[in-house]
Amino acid sequence: MEDMVKLIADNGISVVCVCFMIYYILISQKETNRTLQEVSKTLTAIVTVLGLKEEDIEHTKRNIGG
Repeated sequence: MEDMVKLIADNGISVVCVCFMIYYILISQKETNRTLQEVSKTLTAIVTVLGLKEEDIEHTKRNIGG
């Protein structure tokens, strides 16, 4: 705690805010990546269960689109 107070006193609050924002972004990004990986796994499982192939999906899109 003493080191943090010294850092604030020596360098000002702006440096501490920048360090906090970098830390927050890194932590937030890890959580976002973890969530996206879970979503990707879930979507892959759904496609597998439905037995759809990418070619079938593209063919259906083309038929619907025109």
